[in-house]
Amino acid sequence: MTNCLPEFRKMRILMMTLCMLAESGHATMAHAQSAGARRVAACEGPAMSLPDSLARRLPPRTGRMIPDDKWADLARTVPGGFAGTLRDSAQHVVIRLTHPELAAEAKAALRTQLPIGVDWAIVQPARWDFGQLVDWFNYLLPRLHVAVMADKDESLNRVRFSVTSVEAREQVLRALAPLGLPCDLVVVDLNGGVVRF
Repeated sequence: MTNCLPEFRKMRILMMTLCMLAESGHATMAHAQSAGARRVAACEGPAMSLPDSLARRLPPRTGRMIPDDKWADLARTVPGGFAGTLRDSAQHVVIRLTHPELAAEAKAALRTQLPIGVDWAIVQPARWDFGQLVDWFNYLLPRLHVAVMADKDESLNRVRFSVTSVEAREQVLRALAPLGLPCDLVVVDLNGGVVRF
């Protein structure tokens, strides 16, 4: 059984990658309505980063998760707390920032970093910067022992786990419950799909 677990995790990562590649280059605001969504730690409180004691145990980012690893790096260097880009329902480019009051500085820093026209982008507030989402995602995913589609969802600005049944959703919620998550970081929904090879 222990020999199967690493293969299961590899398959889960492959499933996530294929699903992300199937989506367009930018998320749309339509993702914000998730079927059967449950917020984990649905409370009010600060957007806390993964504690350093846990972050030090994470494997280093490889840069292969495109654009996620780059966006996590940008979140640490761009003023305003970069939280990703997406397109709204009218196909306007949207930049998410945890400090939208620093939009001019963020746009200036992003101008050479992103392959989109940031000067005309709409700026919207975000709770979590993308570095926080990546760190929490990388900490949480290996602790789930159920098949999920998983994402650092820039439109929801949350870590998102999607499953195909209420039973699987409850398994994910039970696995996350003892981890002491900060308020309003994770959404678990019933939008999971099946990838057939």
